[in-house]
Amino acid sequence: MKTAIENDKEVYRYEYKKDIYVLRLRGNITDKETTKELEKIVSDILKEEISKLIIYQKGEIFAREEEFGQVLRLLTNNNTNIKFAGLSGRFKELVMIRKLNTQFKMYDSLEEAVKSYN
Repeated sequence: MKTAIENDKEVYRYEYKKDIYVLRLRGNITDKETTKELEKIVSDILKEEISKLIIYQKGEIFAREEEFGQVLRLLTNNNTNIKFAGLSGRFKELVMIRKLNTQFKMYDSLEEAVKSYN
């Protein structure tokens, strides 16, 4: 499990839940340094040829399209079965603007997303 810390608050964490990789996001993802680090984490996850990935919004996310757009672009260019869970607010808007909701399934909770892989 890896966690990035910004101002003593967790911004993202990734972990395995059964055979599913879960990337939990929350907090402030508006600065370029945090966004670049998150971009690298997503890129590394996708390079590992993970077959099941859930992007889970845990709490409020503050993100701008300019900084977060590249992270979302990475998701569209791979063979991983990606699902979103718990999206709301600005992060959900960014996913909708990029029309990722038409490419990937969206679930209200992490539990629903995990069950959907069975």
